[in-house]
Amino acid sequence: MKTRHAVFITSLMLLFSMSPVLAQDSDEDQLDATMRLMGNAEAQLPEAVTRTIELPAHLREDAAAASDSAASNSKKGHDQANAAREGRKQGLEAAADARDKAKDMKEAAKENRENHGRSEDLPDPPNRPDDVPNPSGR
Repeated sequence: MKTRHAVFITSLMLLFSMSPVLAQDSDEDQLDATMRLMGNAEAQLPEAVTRTIELPAHLREDAAAASDSAASNSKKGHDQANAAREGRKQGLEAAADARDKAKDMKEAAKENRENHGRSEDLPDPPNRPDDVPNPSGR
């Protein structure tokens, strides 16, 4: 019984889904009316189709000024980017020099600690003189 219900419901759904497809076929005739071939009068006057459209003079001047402004802004931005790149390069070189100097200082400090840490290398303290006055008076 369940399979009969499933088949019946499926066939109803199929019929209902076909109705929009059939409705689209009838609309195709109306859509074709917007497209047409050129008539004889239009074929004899091709300049209507191939005519060049020019902007008014004041708009062309505005476009030329805008183009010049954009070019100068682009050059300025390019120069700033190159200056920043050069500054970065100089900064990286300075950092490398600083690292080298710090490495040399570290080695010198290590050697200095090693040299001052040996007790046999230390000089003997000076002898005390015998005639030291007695500050306590005894």
